[in-house]
Amino acid sequence: MVCTSNLMVLSSKGAVRVHHFMVHPDRQVAYPSSPDSRMKTGGRRFVHVTKAVGFNEESEFNYVKSMGFAEFAPETINGRAAQIGFVAGLAAEIASGDSFPTQLYEHPTTFGVVVAFVTAATYFPSAQRASSYTADPKTLGDIGLFTAAAERTNGRAAMIGIAAMLTLETLKGSALFG
Repeated sequence: MVCTSNLMVLSSKGAVRVHHFMVHPDRQVAYPSSPDSRMKTGGRRFVHVTKAVGFNEESEFNYVKSMGFAEFAPETINGRAAQIGFVAGLAAEIASGDSFPTQLYEHPTTFGVVVAFVTAATYFPSAQRASSYTADPKTLGDIGLFTAAAERTNGRAAMIGIAAMLTLETLKGSALFG
């Protein structure tokens, strides 16, 4: 067993920050090594661990690193912005008859504002120093139908949908639903 004093335990119930835990590397189970740790886990004698990540109380969330190629932020932010953009663009196209390329050309500020708000909202948990989750959607855990995998899939579908609408409407020269 490995004794650790600072640990972020990601279990099927979500993320739990714990102190003074003994981690059994083979069984994916963490055992509290102090009564204080047992209280923080709801009195359970052990926590099933899907991933254990060491943390430092003084360390800050690294915003720049989270935007790396293999990190969560680029796809999460783009996917969330695409979901909003696809639904709003489709509704505006049906209501006004303006195609996606026309909407993007005539309202570039709106696009920028949406991306800025989505980016800020994505990083808000880390900015407020939430203790049980971070800006990474995987640390929140599953909440019914709302899962990190479902969000990623929906974001990818929305990005493909926007690309398809831009391509089709550019080739057609007019709105698809107008």
